[in-house]
Amino acid sequence: MILIMTVYGTGIHAGANPRLQTIPANEWVRFHVADAADWYRKPHAGVVYDSLRGTLLMFGAETHGRDNDNSVREFDPATETWTQHAPATGSDTYRRDASGRCIAGPPDYLQPPAMHTYDAMVYDPVRDVMIVGSTPSHNPDLDSVFCNRLSTWIYDIADREWNIFPNNGEPPPTAFAQAMAYDEVRETTVLYAKRTLAELPSTADAW
Repeated sequence: MILIMTVYGTGIHAGANPRLQTIPANEWVRFHVADAADWYRKPHAGVVYDSLRGTLLMFGAETHGRDNDNSVREFDPATETWTQHAPATGSDTYRRDASGRCIAGPPDYLQPPAMHTYDAMVYDPVRDVMIVGSTPSHNPDLDSVFCNRLSTWIYDIADREWNIFPNNGEPPPTAFAQAMAYDEVRETTVLYAKRTLAELPSTADAW
């Protein structure tokens, strides 16, 4: 289900859909309910707003035996339709890379494992990417993989490609069940992780 609230009147790319023009300011409105016959996202996922395209990106999964979906799904309010960017991959693709980081997907398409994301993801309009700062904790299918390093994942929306943020070779902040926000004034991603604030400027190579 998609709930939309606009703070200063008409919101996201409203000209493309007359329904968006009727949403009152400062009031939650149920805008869309996905077809249960199509797909159903379990809890623990996160959603970010792509301000360039006027769409919503969803990533994350329940992972406790009922939902291991590690695909990116996009909702377009203009057409009220969902798009799956790439197929989800099974736990049989879970493995470690050469640096000991958890990865998934076929050899020709790198993906993160299914994970809880909650609020630990943002859209960075300068990089034009989705940044996922969560970690794949609470995924029993990863227990046998023995990953020993965490990752910040970067999703290139234009190319629909995942990459692990290099972070100058240093471990990124741990962000399971934490929160992130994007500061548009300073063009910086801010992450709250275990009573610590970490920042990633849009032009920086490390947290």
